[in-house]
This record gives sequence, structure tokens and C-alpha cells, in this order.
Amino acid sequence: MKTKVKLGILRSNISDVTSQTTPIFLTKHSFDCGWYWGFGYLGNSGIHFHIDSLLDKNFSDIFIHTKLNKKDWSYIKKRFKKAYSLRDTRDKKVLHKQEDLLNEIWEYLTITKKLNTINI
Repeated sequence: MKTKVKLGILRSNISDVTSQTTPIFLTKHSFDCGWYWGFGYLGNSGIHFHIDSLLDKNFSDIFIHTKLNKKDWSYIKKRFKKAYSLRDTRDKKVLHKQEDLLNEIWEYLTITKKLNTINI
């Protein structure tokens, strides 16, 4: 079972989303293949992409509708950028630091209750 958080509805110029009424979800990170963290997966039943493609964009240019605000997006961007900078390592200390960052992002999104968490 995967846990996902609904981020909101993207503007059509952000991705190949044909419908601006379909929400985009962030999938919870997972330790894959026993050696790396899989994270930053966005999508819905019609599209799949990674959050790193959005990290250089302004908040107001991304979403039509979301419960996130500018401060939330800044928080998320900063931590995902750091997690991506640690991505290509097998060093256990670095992997733990990356896990801490990912857990921090996830807790922020779910504890603030700004976004709906669902299990699929």
C-alpha cells in the first residue's frame, strides 16, 4: 500500500495534464532495492513525473488550486533540493540524513493537515 498526499491541481502549462480538474498527488518516499530512497514522485491516473521538475518554478505559476501557500512551497522546495543533492550516494550516514529530510517533508505535509493523505 502506498500513501499519497494530494497537492492540488496544476496549471496546464506545467505538465501534459489535459484536464485542469484532476488533482496531482505526491507519493510517500520509500527505500527501494535495498540501497536508495525513491522520492519526489508526482502524478495521478493519467500522468507521472518528478517534483524536481517544479523546484525552479514560482509557487503561483504551478497550481490552479491547492491548500499550500508560498511559505509551504518554500519549505518543501528547500528540503527536496537538499534531498536531491544527496540522491546519488550509497553512504549510510548520507542515506540517513536524506531519510530525515524526506520524513521531515512528509510530516510537515501531513501534520499541518493542509493536505489530504490517502492510502492506495
